Amino acid sequence: MLFTTRTYITKIYVMLEKDLWKLVKNNISGHKTRIENAVSPGFPDCFCAWSNRYCLLELKIIRYHTLRIQKSQLVFFHEGIRHGARIRILAYSKNLIHLFTAKNIIKTKHSAISCDKISYRINELKGYTWASPYNWNDISDKIYRMEEY
Repeated sequence: MLFTTRTYITKIYVMLEKDLWKLVKNNISGHKTRIENAVSPGFPDCFCAWSNRYCLLELKIIRYHTLRIQKSQLVFFHEGIRHGARIRILAYSKNLIHLFTAKNIIKTKHSAISCDKISYRINELKGYTWASPYNWNDISDKIYRMEEY
């Protein structure tokens, strides 16, 4: 049986990036806009603003305990940070939500490079993790924090 919004592998639900966007849109505090990649290669997926704070939010689905970032995204992270942008990566893996800063992604040694993707082992990244049921107030607070963690 084929579904347009979900992929089933032996009756196990696999989260897609658009499903993660729905969670963000419905649960994170403040104004959220999905930018997609219409702006330029490497530009994060969302712009978020709340209570005089803002950030750019990249959405990722983690597969096999590995976070994969495109090289163009890493270039954008470097340039954005250099100019004072707050860039966050919100990632989903097996009923867990992870939050990382782009600065911490850049500081962490990657585990592999293949074609246009740079891979990071999830257990080697510094950040926050929430299990289901998610504490969306805490997630929102951490996304919009002024300081880097």
